[in-house]
Amino acid sequence: MDVFRANLSLLQANTIVVGCNCGFGNWENPLPRRYDLLFEWIPDLYFLTATRLPCLFLCANDYADLAGETAVMQRIMGCQFSLEPVENPFSYAR
Repeated sequence: MDVFRANLSLLQANTIVVGCNCGFGNWENPLPRRYDLLFEWIPDLYFLTATRLPCLFLCANDYADLAGETAVMQRIMGCQFSLEPVENPFSYAR
């Protein structure tokens, strides 16, 4: 991740990474772009996993984003959750 490479001091035990509606697990887009966002995120997710920094990912919905991002983090990245995903009490509205 360019931010961390440019600011190595951020790679400390007191750093928490927050991702807001990243979308790397939402595969509802029509093909062939369905996995483009995931492929863009993969190098950064591997980097973040290797840092072992706590990460908080916030999702817009539980039917696409949450399910996909949870699967990516557990099955591809091999992450273990400190806290299981929970429903946001502030519902998303269009």
